[in-house]
Amino acid sequence: EKGMEFLDEMKGYRAQIATGLNLSMTAYRQRYRDRVSGETADVSLALPPFVIQNIAVCNCSGGWIDGIELAADWLVTPTWRLQLSLTTTRIDLDTALTPVAAADNAVQEKRTPKLYGSLRSQWNLGANQQLDAWLRGSAGYELVNAPFTNRVRVPGYLTLDLRYAYRVNRDLELSITGRNLGGPRRYEYVADYVPSALTEISPAVLLGLRLGF
Repeated sequence: EKGMEFLDEMKGYRAQIATGLNLSMTAYRQRYRDRVSGETADVSLALPPFVIQNIAVCNCSGGWIDGIELAADWLVTPTWRLQLSLTTTRIDLDTALTPVAAADNAVQEKRTPKLYGSLRSQWNLGANQQLDAWLRGSAGYELVNAPFTNRVRVPGYLTLDLRYAYRVNRDLELSITGRNLGGPRRYEYVADYVPSALTEISPAVLLGLRLGF
């Protein structure tokens, strides 16, 4: 079995437009060959009303992935930094030679969110305290007539992480972190070919201790 091969082309631009403010843009385009997919094999078992079909693994798919990434890094003050990023992605796979590979290509083209963004804040409140925030979101995706179901929808989301840290001394730091705050429970992935239970991501609070020696 061959390994997946790809060609990589990337163009970028970066500039410092003001003191403490940097902007960058990257456009990329990647060509994948010999991507692992599947093809229909002989029917192994027919047990009405069910039919168990063998699917053979093959390197019978390929295509293009391209996108644009925008980023900004702003040192607002000597103790406060903001970082913004936006990414858009498009997948365009080749026309497949087998029905199974064609179905797989159609799913993969749609199941990658088209847009993702984040905004991070790092703020040193003093010599011993730090407050970080991370706001991020994704556009989600929807599959119609997906394998084994008529519709699969992974909703977009907007969520927030917060972290407060206090450094007791050079070797000891205490922290409290809130993850996935400000929104309902969500799931970010749905298995299409092998149905499995959805894994929900829910808000959580973590206590941390970092000890150096």
